[in-house]
Amino acid sequence: MGKVLLGDIILTVLIGIGIFLFRENTVLLLTLILLALIFKIFSSITIYKETQKIYEKIKLISNGQLNLSIKKGRIGITNRIAEKMNIYTNKIRVLLGQFVNINERTSKGSKDIQDKCTELYNLANGINSTVHNMSKSINNQVVEASNIKEQVDQFALEVKDIKNNADDTLKAAGETKLIVEDSFNTFRELVVKIEGIKNYNSKVIEDINNLDKIVGKIHTITEAVDNISSQTNLLSLNASIESARVGEAGKGFAVVAEEVGKLAYESSNSAKEIKELVESIKNSISKLQVHMEEEADVISNNVNFAVKSLNQSSVIDEALIRNINCVDTIARLTEDQMENINKITISMDIIKAATEENADVIEAVNESTENQMAIIEDMETTILQLNQSVEISKTMLDSYLSTFKITAEIEEKVVKTKSLLEDIIANQNVLSMDETRFESYLKEVQKKNDFIELLAVVDKKGYMVGATIDIPKEFRSCYGRPYFLPALNGQVYVSKEYISIATGHYNITVTMPIKKNNEIIGIMLGDINLNE
Repeated sequence: MGKVLLGDIILTVLIGIGIFLFRENTVLLLTLILLALIFKIFSSITIYKETQKIYEKIKLISNGQLNLSIKKGRIGITNRIAEKMNIYTNKIRVLLGQFVNINERTSKGSKDIQDKCTELYNLANGINSTVHNMSKSINNQVVEASNIKEQVDQFALEVKDIKNNADDTLKAAGETKLIVEDSFNTFRELVVKIEGIKNYNSKVIEDINNLDKIVGKIHTITEAVDNISSQTNLLSLNASIESARVGEAGKGFAVVAEEVGKLAYESSNSAKEIKELVESIKNSISKLQVHMEEEADVISNNVNFAVKSLNQSSVIDEALIRNINCVDTIARLTEDQMENINKITISMDIIKAATEENADVIEAVNESTENQMAIIEDMETTILQLNQSVEISKTMLDSYLSTFKITAEIEEKVVKTKSLLEDIIANQNVLSMDETRFESYLKEVQKKNDFIELLAVVDKKGYMVGATIDIPKEFRSCYGRPYFLPALNGQVYVSKEYISIATGHYNITVTMPIKKNNEIIGIMLGDINLNE
C-alpha cells in the first residue's frame, strides 16, 4: 500500500496503543491525540496538494492538452491514480491518433470514391447515351437492312433482266454480224455490177463522142451540099440569062436550066432541113453527153464510196466482234453479279438477324446502365453522407484539440529540428549511403536530440524508404499526409500538432525537400515529440 495509507494504519495502531498505555495519564494521552491530529492534518494537506496537481493536469488534458502526463509524487494512492491516468491518456492519444488517421484516410478515400463514382456515373451516363444512340442506330440499321434487302432483291431482278437482255443482245449481235456479212457480200457484188455499169457507160460515152464526130461530118457534108446547091442555083440563073440572050435556040437550055435551078433549090432546102436536123441531133447528143458524163461522175463517186464502204467492212466487223465480246462479258459479269447478289442476300439476312439480336442486347445493356446509374447515384448519396459525417467528426475533434498551446519550448524544438534537417540534407555523403547505413546515421543523430521521435526519408511517390524506428508497411505511405506535397513542391513545412499513429505521442512534423542537381528527389522529415 502507499505511504499515506500505511501511515494512517500505523497512526491508528499507535493511537490505540497510546490510549491503552496512557489511559491513566490524561496529559500524555491528550498530547498523543494532538500529535496524531497534526500528523493527520499534514497528511491531508499533502494529499490535497497532490490531488490538486492531478486535477489541474486532468483539467488541461480534458481540454485537449493531450501531450501532458501526470508525474508521480510521494503519495501512493495519487501515484496509482497518476499512473492509471497516464495509461488512459496514452490510450486516448493512440485512439485519437488512429481516429484522425482513419478519418483522414476515410475522407481521402471517400473523396476518391466520390470522384470515381462521379467519373463512373459520367462514364455510365456516356455509355447510356452511347447505348441510346446505338439503340437508335441499330434500329435504323434494322430498317436500313430491310430496305437494303429489298433493294438487293430488286437489284437481283434488274441484274437478271440485264442478264436476259445481254443474252438476247448477244444473240441479236451474232445474227446482226451474219446479216452485215451477207450485206457486205451483196454490196461487193453490187460494186462489181456498178463497176460494169461504169465501164459500159464509159463505152456509151465513147460511142456518143464518135456519133458526135459522125454527125459533125454530116453537118460538114450538108454545108457542102448547100454550097453546091447555091452554086448550082447561080449557074442555073446564069444559064437562064444566057439562054434568054440566045433566044429561041436557047429555049431548051433554059428549060434545063430552070429544072436545074429547081433541083438546086430543092437540094438547098433539103440541105437546110438536114442541117437543122443534124444541129438538133448534135444538140441532143451534146445534152446526152453531158448527162452521161454527169451519170458517169455519179457512178464513179458511188463506186469510190462503195469501195470506201467495203474498206470499212473490216472495221465494222471488228466493231461488231468487240460489241459481241462486250455483250458476252456483260452476260458473264451479270451472271457473276447474280452469284454475288445471292451471297449478299444471304449476308443481308444474317446482318438483319444480327442487328435485330443486337437491338435486343442493346436494350438490355441500356436497362443495365440505367440501373447502374441509379446504384451509383445511391452510392454518391451514401458517400456524401459519409463525407458529412467525417467532416462533422473532424470539426468536433479539431474543436477538442484546438485548445492545445504552442509554448516557447516547443517553438525552440521546431527551430532546432529545421536546422538539424538542413544539416542532414546538406551532407551529400550521407545521402549517398545505402539504406542500412543511412538509418544507422539517423539513429545516432536522433540519440543526440531526445525530443526528436522520428527521422525519415520519403521518396517522390510518398513512400517512406528509411526511418529511425520500425514503421509498419500500412503506415509508410505519406502521400495523403498534409506535410508531404508542400515539401515536395519545395517548401519547408511545419505541421500543426497531431497524434502519431506510430507512437501515440503528440507530435509536430517538420519536412524539407531533398534536392539533387537542383531536382527534388524526395523529402526529409522529423517528428518532434511534444509529450511531457
